[in-house]
Amino acid sequence: MRLHREGIDEIEAEKISSFDRWLLQIGDGSLYENPAHELIKIPPELCSPTTENPLEGIVGEVYSSLLENYKDIAYIKERAILTPKNETVHELNDFLMNMIPGEGRTYLSSDSVCKVSIKADDNLLYPPEFLNSLRFSGVPNHDIRLKEGTPIMLLRNLNQSAGLYNGTRLIVTRLGKWSIRGDIISGAKVGQNITIP
Repeated sequence: MRLHREGIDEIEAEKISSFDRWLLQIGDGSLYENPAHELIKIPPELCSPTTENPLEGIVGEVYSSLLENYKDIAYIKERAILTPKNETVHELNDFLMNMIPGEGRTYLSSDSVCKVSIKADDNLLYPPEFLNSLRFSGVPNHDIRLKEGTPIMLLRNLNQSAGLYNGTRLIVTRLGKWSIRGDIISGAKVGQNITIP
């Protein structure tokens, strides 16, 4: 990990260097307290205080003053929450959507099997309720709720020449019936307003 910023003082540089060494020790396995269980101790200065509601705590740490700043592109560009599990991503998204004011819109995926590719009795094997409940890594859930002004990130390449590739972040500007519009806030096409079907 390399960080560079003009005008950094010696104390800040040492903190960054110390953090860099700590990450390297994790990577090479020399920091484990108990190698059999691969447990490490995280320094207290890197931990958030324990709260009654963990989601509220992490959102408060990362997105302080969210309600006043959620439409500020510079504020959103500087912040992101990464989690190791998709389940936590969905919980965080729901929590944040409930915080942000305004009317949202829910978009649904297809919830039936193509009639051409099945026999009459096969539809019983795949009821819509079952299809709607499936959650896979790399496959979107059956429903997604969005609001204007919220940040989103693409999880697959849609049109690379237009700047719509995996990891591109956007701010939703309009919610249509069959598509959404958004301003790109990361990548090569920052500021461009695009439509996603």
